[in-house]
Amino acid sequence: EWNGNVILDLALKCRLELLEILRNGLGEGDEFAVASAILAGERSELSAELMRSYAGSGAMHIMSVSGLHVGVVFIMLGFILNLFPYFRKRKWIRAILILLFIWAYAFITGLSASVLRSAFMISFLIIGESINRRVNSFNSLAASAFILLLFNPLLIVDIGFQLSYVAVAGIIALYGPIYKSVYVRKGFLDKIWQILAVSLAAQIATFPLSL
Repeated sequence: EWNGNVILDLALKCRLELLEILRNGLGEGDEFAVASAILAGERSELSAELMRSYAGSGAMHIMSVSGLHVGVVFIMLGFILNLFPYFRKRKWIRAILILLFIWAYAFITGLSASVLRSAFMISFLIIGESINRRVNSFNSLAASAFILLLFNPLLIVDIGFQLSYVAVAGIIALYGPIYKSVYVRKGFLDKIWQILAVSLAAQIATFPLSL
């Protein structure tokens, strides 16, 4: 059924096609429910018991498609393409392929605000690298918000949209000072501290909004 937005309507149809493929391959059990949540952001198939199990294990966040998923797709694509010298030497071809895959993934997940924010920011980053220009993170964040609000101004009052942008802004602004505030020798502990610093920056930034 058409919902008034041609682009969103197309994205939702793409997601339905993906869900149908997953259903045909996995059946109607928990495997399909988990796969549809992780890959397409569709959580209606998850049972209450399954939701409680993931929530109790602290892994509930993977059931909501977000910028994290887009980042994983971006990293995986970059790693795969870097294995081939042809793509390493031809930045524009590499950039176009990554952009196509990222936006295809954004479409099949229904173009949620968090996915769009990450897709736009990564797109700015890729285009900037392709023309040998350094991309300012705050400018990319602001530009992605502006573009999203052009299409749907009501996103400004959506709590998911607000938390997503405030969290990323907090990471950009606070991660560096937090990470440098404690010296940790390079190695495994340093990697753990980097992750904790990112999480702490996001928590501090979103705390007032959460209250």
